[in-house]
Amino acid sequence: MNTRKHLFILAIGVLGCVSFTRGEVAYVYRVNSTIQTWHQAFESCYNLAWGSKLAIFDIEDGLDAQENIKALLPNIDPSMCYYIGVHDLFYEGHYLDIQGRELRYTKWSTGQPDNLEEKQNCAAVNAELKMFDTECDRPNCFALCMEPDT
Repeated sequence: MNTRKHLFILAIGVLGCVSFTRGEVAYVYRVNSTIQTWHQAFESCYNLAWGSKLAIFDIEDGLDAQENIKALLPNIDPSMCYYIGVHDLFYEGHYLDIQGRELRYTKWSTGQPDNLEEKQNCAAVNAELKMFDTECDRPNCFALCMEPDT
């Protein structure tokens, strides 16, 4: 896999980004600078650039891409969470990505997903890229967006 290994910080509206290659397509992960709800994060990624969306992790990403992303997040705030493009809004406990596909890659934190108080239907990751379910309507995470690197 050809993964570019560089990290750079952008100013306006984005806290940081990292590039990687999935198959033949190059992507950029970006972290939005505002704590939002999951739905706001979805929209802010969409409005960030053409083809941008909440991040979806895949088996094809490989360890290099994951390590580069993990290196980016603690530099922003190691205690924060980052919304990703995963939810179980349609059927409880059946997580899909935002393109309606079954998940090919999951790395849930211990005890997750737990659907605390039956209100947690959206997914986020911590600085170690471990997934957990969280409330969609509470503004508690940054948006982790991905887009084609054109």
